[in-house]
Amino acid sequence: MNDSPYQSPAYPDDEADQVREIMGEHWYNVGQQLGWATLAVFLQVVALAGLMLTNWMRDQWPERVLLLALAVASLVLVAAVGLGFYSVRQLADAFEYDGKKRAVLMLLCAIPVLAIVSLFIVIDHARHELAAQRVPLSGLGVDWLTLSYMVKALFGNSFHEPYPKAEQNQLYNLAFCDDSHLAQLAAIKGSFPWPALPDLTEANHSWEDYAGNELVDARVRIHHCRLLKSQARTLPPLQILAVIWEIYGDVHPVFLACYRGGICIHIDRLGECAMVTTPTPDLSEAIDDLLAQADQWLERVAQYDFPRPIPPATRTPD
Repeated sequence: MNDSPYQSPAYPDDEADQVREIMGEHWYNVGQQLGWATLAVFLQVVALAGLMLTNWMRDQWPERVLLLALAVASLVLVAAVGLGFYSVRQLADAFEYDGKKRAVLMLLCAIPVLAIVSLFIVIDHARHELAAQRVPLSGLGVDWLTLSYMVKALFGNSFHEPYPKAEQNQLYNLAFCDDSHLAQLAAIKGSFPWPALPDLTEANHSWEDYAGNELVDARVRIHHCRLLKSQARTLPPLQILAVIWEIYGDVHPVFLACYRGGICIHIDRLGECAMVTTPTPDLSEAIDDLLAQADQWLERVAQYDFPRPIPPATRTPD
C-alpha cells in the first residue's frame, strides 16, 4: 500500500495539487495531455476551416484583410500542429508504445489533416484508460470540475487523520463506508482492494436489491443502506453488516473492522495496516460468530443517527 489513491489532506498547497494526489502522477499527466491533445484537434479544425474560408472568399475580401486572415489561420495551424506533436509524444511515452507505432504517430502529427487522425488515436486510448481508472470525463477530456467537487468532499470534516501516513488514514476513513466519494476515489487508483460502487444514477439500479443482497460485498451494502435511509426509503430487514473497534494506544489508535463475508481491516499500535479480502475458513467462522453475537444487540444499535465520532486520542504518559 505504498502507492496510495489519494494523499492526506494535512497540508495541501491548493486544489490542483489535491487533484494530482488523488489521481496519482501518471494519470494526472495523462489527463493533462489528453486535454492538450483535444485542444490541438479543435485548433487544427478551426485553422483548416479558416484557411478554406479565406480561400473561398479571396475575391471578396480586400488584399490586406486576406493576408491577415491567412497569417492568423497559418499561425494557429502551426501552433496546433506543434501542440499536437507534443501531446502525442507525451501520451506515446506514457502508454509505452513500441518504436514503430510511435514513429507512425509522430509522422502523421507533422502533416496537417493527418495529424488529426494521430490525435484521435491517442485521445481514444487515453479516454479508455482513464475511464477504466474511473476518472470522470467530459467532452474536453478529464472532468476537472467533478474532480474538484470530489476533492472538496474528501477534504471535508468527515476525513479524520489519527495516523501519520496517508494510506493508514485512507483505509481508516474508508472502513466506515459513510462517504461514497471516498469509495469512488479509491476506485480511481486501486492501491488496495476496495469495491467500486455501482452507478447510482442508472434508472434500472435498485438500491433496495443491493442493500439486501447477501451476495453483494458488505461494504457496498452499507453504502446502499445509508443512501436508502437518507432518502427515507424502505430498508431491508435489520442486520449487522460490520463491527468496528477503535481503541486508543500508546503511539497510534488500534483499529479493527470486520465485515459480513469475512473481510477484515486492521491497523495495529505501530500503525501497520492489514486488509483481508479472501479470508481463511477459520477467520470467516470467527467473524461470523462475532456478527452473530452482535446481532443480539441489534435493537440497541440500529438507531445510528449521530455522526461518526472523532478517533480516540493516543494514550498520554502519566
